[in-house]
Amino acid sequence: MQTLGLVKRTYGGVEAAKKEIELFTSMRGKFDRGADMFDEIAATLDGSRVIKARRMAGIGRYMARTLSTAINIKHGAIAHFAGDKAAVLKWAKAEYANAKATIPLV
Repeated sequence: MQTLGLVKRTYGGVEAAKKEIELFTSMRGKFDRGADMFDEIAATLDGSRVIKARRMAGIGRYMARTLSTAINIKHGAIAHFAGDKAAVLKWAKAEYANAKATIPLV
């Protein structure tokens, strides 16, 4: 149970981790919206500019997925701290799906 102390030492406790989840969720939405904007822009371009716009969209989506990883880990740590094995498994499955969806972006 050494990892339980990680939430307290590293994140300043469960409340701090919840605040970080809130902030990261907001950031993730902004990266997703930015990626969507680059996709829209790409639809109006041609040649190498399309490739560059799609690359920027991919980077935005990758950053959003990275934030999803942080969110899932924080939720999992909170659940672990609370002794909620079902919630830990739920967040582990969410992270597996997130990681699997991230692979095509790499």
